[in-house]
Amino acid sequence: AISLFLAEFLYRALREEGENHSLFAYLKSSIIWLDEAQKRYANFHLVFLINLSHFLGLYPNLENYCKGDYFDMLNAGFTPTCPLQHSFFILPKETSHLPYLTRMNYETMYLFKMNRTESIRCLTIINEYYQLHLPGFSELKSLKILQELDIT
Repeated sequence: AISLFLAEFLYRALREEGENHSLFAYLKSSIIWLDEAQKRYANFHLVFLINLSHFLGLYPNLENYCKGDYFDMLNAGFTPTCPLQHSFFILPKETSHLPYLTRMNYETMYLFKMNRTESIRCLTIINEYYQLHLPGFSELKSLKILQELDIT
C-alpha cells in the first residue's frame, strides 16, 4: 500500500521535472531502503515526502520558529499570527511537530511516535502543501486507501 501511494504521488509530483541526477539517486536509494526494510519503517512515507520537497524546491523555511507560531503553508514559513489573507495554515499545536519531522531520517523515523490520527493529519497536511505548490497536483486516490488500511 505504501508503494502504491508513493508511485501515485511521484507520478503527480514529477510530471514537470526534467533530468535531475540527485533526485534520481534519492528516489533509488529510498526505494531500495524500503524494499530491504524488515521492520521499523513506520513514518517512511512522511520522511520520504518531506525530503522529496528539497529536490523539488519546495522545502519550507523552518528558520525562526518560535513556540506558538502558525505555519503559513502558502508562503512556506512560520508566522506569529494567524494568516488572514488565506486559510492555508497549520495551527500552533500541530506546527510544533514540524521541527521534529524534518529531522527524521530512515534510520531514526521509527522513534517518532504518532497515533493514527496524528499520522493521518500529518500526511494530509503534506499532501495539501504539495497541492498548493505544484500546479496540477490533484487529490490522490491512494491517500484514502492508505488511511483506511491504517498504515499511515
